[in-house]
Parts: sequence; C-alpha cells; structure tokens
Amino acid sequence: MKLLFGTAFGLALYLAGCTGSDGTKKNQLVPLSKNIEYNVSISNQYSFRHDPYSSASAWDRNNIEASSRITYLQMLLEKAESGALKLTTMDGKPIDSADLSDFFYTDDTVTCTRAYAPFDNYDTIIRAKKFGPENIINLRFKEDWSYDPRTFAVTKKIIAMAPIISGITWNDETKTEEIEFPGKPAFWINFDEKSTSTHTLTNRIVTNVPFRDWQQGFVKNQDSAALITYFELLIQALSKDSLSCYVNSDTYMFDSLVSVTDFNNMEEKTSVSFKNIGNIRFMEEWTFDITTMAITKKVVGVCAVEESYDPVTGTFRGYRPLFFVYFDDVWVPFAKKLALKK
Repeated sequence: MKLLFGTAFGLALYLAGCTGSDGTKKNQLVPLSKNIEYNVSISNQYSFRHDPYSSASAWDRNNIEASSRITYLQMLLEKAESGALKLTTMDGKPIDSADLSDFFYTDDTVTCTRAYAPFDNYDTIIRAKKFGPENIINLRFKEDWSYDPRTFAVTKKIIAMAPIISGITWNDETKTEEIEFPGKPAFWINFDEKSTSTHTLTNRIVTNVPFRDWQQGFVKNQDSAALITYFELLIQALSKDSLSCYVNSDTYMFDSLVSVTDFNNMEEKTSVSFKNIGNIRFMEEWTFDITTMAITKKVVGVCAVEESYDPVTGTFRGYRPLFFVYFDDVWVPFAKKLALKK
C-alpha cells in the first residue's frame, strides 16, 4: 500500500497547480483515460439462464431492465434508420443516408413456382431486417474518463456508441436460444455535445472494465498507468480515513462499512493483494436525450477488482472484487442508507 514518492510528489504538484491566487482549489479534473473503447453488456438473460443464483446474474449486473432496454433500442434503431442520427463506420467514415438500407436490411433472391398453369418458375426478392433490439445485448462506448482528485469521483464523457449485433440461434438439444458472443459492432453513433439527458434509462447498472494490457476481452486505449495510480491514491486516502469504503456482507451487496483499522489490515489478514488490482467495476445511473439518443452516465461508485492467482502455480484464476467506494446516495435493498464522507 506504499505509494511511490514520485507519484505522491506528482499529485502534490498537480494540486498546487489547481490552487487559485486566493488559495482556493479550482474544480479541475485529472485525466484517467482518453478515447477509451470498451464493451458493456446490457442484457444478462443468457448468463442468468445458466446460473440464476450467481451474483454475476443479479438484476443490475451488466443489465438494463428489459422494459427500458427494448424501448430505448427500438427508438435508437428507428432514428438511425431514418437518418436522424450521426452515423459512421467503425473506422470513422460517414455513412450516407442513401446507404443506410445496406446496414439494416438484407435482400435475398428466391425462386418460386407459380400456382397456376403453366406452373413456370420465377424469381422474387425478399427483403428482411438484419437485426432488431433482441439482437443487441452489448454496446461499445468511446469515452473520455477523468476524476476529481479530492473525492476520487469518476466522470465519463461519452463520445460515441456502437450497438453490437449478436445472432440468435435455436439449440434443438437444450431447447433454448443461444446468443452469439460477443457479436459484431454495426456502426458508431456520434453524440452531440449539446444533448440534454432528461429520460432515465436505468437507475443502476454495474459493469466491469479491465485495464491491464494483457487481458482478454475488448478494451482499447485504456491508460493503465493512470488507472493504477488512481487506485494507489484511492487506497492511500482510504488508509487515512478520508473516504468510506464497503465490502460484501452476507449477500452480494457491498453494504458493509469498513473501519480504517480493518482496511489497513485487509492485506495482512486476508489473501488479497492491492498490487494485483487490474479491473475497475462501476456502479452507474444512465439517462438519455430522447432527440439525439445520447446516453449520459453518472458514476455512483467504483470497485477495485483484484486479479486472483494460484499461490502455488501462479496461474491466473479470475477476478475478485475487493471494496466499493460510493460518491453519491446509493439504493441498497434491505439495508441502511450508506454513510458517505463528503
């Protein structure tokens, strides 16, 4: 948990630079990652089907409630198809409105036989939609991340979003639908900076983003060094009781307040290692602009997630969430209101 002198000195210089002539600190954010791209699951129905009792299948884990999700996606696709949104290909080339049909429809030529004499064959073209809201269980975001050096609250500025299309097939053996994962991004939707988010998409969604370079899964342009430094500074603040953090209680909820003494003894008394933090878990509220469909994310809290290794072989075993830090009021089912340090 020791912070390198250079990191601490650098932060001191930064904070000094954020101080005005009257001695007050300016509201300046520290960059965390620029143009970071990553996928977010917005439907966990398939993971829930396989393991309904897993904490990963909880209603807020990688999931938006179906009623809101389907309505939003239907509106999004309708506006995209009509040319009302700014669309580009995944490599940034503008999509002309005349070419939109190629993205949304597929044409197939079918040979048919007439039902009357002389019963000759003829060709007809059948046009069908390539995908609908049910095919979108992931979204790809392009964002700028920053944080407040005093509260560690993270801010996300969404630059663009891409719906990821997954094929759905029927498994005759299991009698269930199977989803193609992770699917293929269709196009970028570039958001207008003047968008005003007034409609709620979800009051809570919990997502994970790995930030070490070697890991599997799609993430691009993550600033691993900045994120590692962020957690070093956050841990230092927690060790001095400047912030509150929470760990698991008897449920999957992170609603058990940790004392500064227990936090400082966490590594010694448990098998966790702060130096192995390589994944950041977000709890967020999402709203959107009904005209531009632009999403705004409010980060309510962050969780440090450890990369777990076998103590004997050193092989990677998976991820283990360590603690949550909340920046705003949090709704926790069947629990007290969480005590936050302002």
